[in-house]
Amino acid sequence: MSSQESTLIVDDNVDACRLLGALIGQLGERATCWHRGADTLEYLRDHIPRLILLEAEMPGMSGMEVLKAIRTDPRLAAVPVIMMSRQWDHEDLAEIAKQQGATEFWIKSEILYQNLKQLIARYLTHVSVNPRSDGKPYEVYSGESKKDMN
Repeated sequence: MSSQESTLIVDDNVDACRLLGALIGQLGERATCWHRGADTLEYLRDHIPRLILLEAEMPGMSGMEVLKAIRTDPRLAAVPVIMMSRQWDHEDLAEIAKQQGATEFWIKSEILYQNLKQLIARYLTHVSVNPRSDGKPYEVYSGESKKDMN
């Protein structure tokens, strides 16, 4: 069974997940965070997020590999995927991400905190939402609180 969630954050950095989850919570939305690419793809078998924020460079399965898998799934074809990176030398990475189907490419250190919320809101206000399923994600952020769903 598939359900449409709010935002899926995929980042091996726990602090980045918390920050992004808190920002999304301030927008009155829910976010689910996964820290590994393989776990993310398993989660996506039963969930269709409204927006995916995806770190490009993660250990194990990279964000680029996750993006490629997402774009081969017809159910996820219309979901905006924002690829993110900590890297300064990003021109090649950004071009590859866009060729693989990323909607946008953000350099984390270049985005001001105030602007980040507006950038995320821009995507969440243009996508319809369906109720959540009973699936159990690793972490769910709602508002300013974090709930461990394991």
